[in-house]
Amino acid sequence: MTAYAQLEDRLGNKGIDLADLKASLNAQAIETPSWGYGNSGTRFKTFAWPGAARTVFEKIDDAERVHKLTGIAPSIALHIPWDKVDDY
Repeated sequence: MTAYAQLEDRLGNKGIDLADLKASLNAQAIETPSWGYGNSGTRFKTFAWPGAARTVFEKIDDAERVHKLTGIAPSIALHIPWDKVDDY
């Protein structure tokens, strides 16, 4: 018996339908925070890293790439007022 079939049996014994579980996971969407794409840190120090987004537009571009690679993160939560610009 394959590991997948064993999982299906174990979940079935607990009353969990694997097809329903997969459908729920496929419907899931995660909103990522914009501050996660730039340099971050604490009130005492910022920890810079190469390639970090410098503007809100670069953060949005990075979030788009994350969604393209994962298929599960279609939106970004902007961190206002730090990400505020005159024209989005």
